[in-house]
Amino acid sequence: MFGQSGGGAKIIVLMTTPAAKGLFHKGIIQSGAVEACGMTNVTTKIGSRVAELTLNNLGIRKNELKKLQTVPYRELETASNKAMTQAAKEYGSIDSWGNPGLLWTPIVDGDYLPFQPVADSISSQSKDIPIMIGTAMTEWTTMGMLGQASKYNNDNKNTWSQEEVNRKLKERFGNQAEVVVDAFKQAYPERPVADVLYIETMLRAPALKTARLKADQHGAPVYNYMFAWDTPLEGGFAMSYHCSELPFVFNNVSMSKASAVGGEQAEILADRMSRAWINFARYGNPNHRDIPDWPVFTRETGYTMIFGNECLVKKDYDYKLMQLLVPDYVF
Repeated sequence: MFGQSGGGAKIIVLMTTPAAKGLFHKGIIQSGAVEACGMTNVTTKIGSRVAELTLNNLGIRKNELKKLQTVPYRELETASNKAMTQAAKEYGSIDSWGNPGLLWTPIVDGDYLPFQPVADSISSQSKDIPIMIGTAMTEWTTMGMLGQASKYNNDNKNTWSQEEVNRKLKERFGNQAEVVVDAFKQAYPERPVADVLYIETMLRAPALKTARLKADQHGAPVYNYMFAWDTPLEGGFAMSYHCSELPFVFNNVSMSKASAVGGEQAEILADRMSRAWINFARYGNPNHRDIPDWPVFTRETGYTMIFGNECLVKKDYDYKLMQLLVPDYVF
């Protein structure tokens, strides 16, 4: 089984769910390791409070639950989202974007879902299930830019002068700018320095954490990847945004405008990636003759396959950069 974004989070949860034991033998988690969803889910206590507040907002008593069937969808949505916000404030919950909030997740009830899939422990149930896990380089940082092309066409990393880049680096990283740039150059020596402004951490850091904990089981192998192919669309400022790897995984880049403009290079990468996914599904090992040898990920080595016009394998290549960008994160 494999999933992307929320689908990837579902794979993490299913690997911890006793009812799913034995129903799948390999898992791929694409941009789906999220602290507030999948890795850590709503508890029974918080879930019950959300339900209570939702009923209060709708003016429905606990013995009138059948009335929920007649509530218009938009009204139910408004009431439940308001309840989620209130419960988050009461319990100090933070969503994936660092704001007070909750996400709609399965309930960790100690039974059907016995414990938090990653926050508590990687489930022993999943020890013998190989996984492949990874993210896209600029996931959320450039996700919304393609929809605002007129805004960014003449004001993006490719149009800035070196002075403008230096100013933005200073504004973003302060006194750490030089150290961050050095770590970025070590990870991505072939890229312009301005790209560090768009390095995504919300999904990459949790992916590394999940991969490390899974590898610590010393069971089935873990393979880690980074999708770092930049779409040339609109001058290339959107880079490798959230969902941009999907046409490559399914080997249908011609059906997506953002990947189709990559021409023959995109077709070649799609063939390489889709075969890696297929081989992993068949054998639990994504390697094939047209990509470099892709070693198993461990906490000590951190081997990562970087998918781009050129596919590269690097050892622990961006861990130092992630530590600088999210210094308080526990990997």
